[in-house]
Amino acid sequence: MKRHHRLIDLSREHYAALKLAKRLRAAPGADAGLADLAAEVRALRGELKRHFDEEEETLLPILRKCDPDAAAQLMHEHGELRALLARTDDADALARLGTLLEAHVRFEERRMFPSIEAWWAATEASMKEGQPSGKARTAAKRGKPCKADSTKETNHDDRYQHMAPGSREFLNAARHARSGGSVVQ
Repeated sequence: MKRHHRLIDLSREHYAALKLAKRLRAAPGADAGLADLAAEVRALRGELKRHFDEEEETLLPILRKCDPDAAAQLMHEHGELRALLARTDDADALARLGTLLEAHVRFEERRMFPSIEAWWAATEASMKEGQPSGKARTAAKRGKPCKADSTKETNHDDRYQHMAPGSREFLNAARHARSGGSVVQ
């Protein structure tokens, strides 16, 4: 599936998280394999928390506008995942971490990202047309999720190609969106 260029890095990190989730779901009992797996999770804990923080900083404000239910689910699951990441000495917690991590990545890829991409597309289209408010902002004001058509690939304006996820411009755009402005500058 083609992702908006602002989401590519996060989506790539999801692939690595799915590989980890698969190993965690098949976690061995209280033998040496469990110790190795726990050590791997401890080594990746900071990276996973950084990923959660980036999503919360840059995407959550947009998600609250276009899909409030998904925003609530994102925060709930991030809280559960953070709690499980602290319990690396428990085989059951590691297996639960694997199950939840996989479900969470699937949720983000199948629901959250398409909602955000649809919001960006509608906002960008309204900006191109010079309209003061777009379909996505209207839906957000009513508290309704943006409808994403996951069967179509969205063409995005080339002028945003220089803005990589995590860049200063992207963070400023997310902060601007959080304050009620448009994501597109």
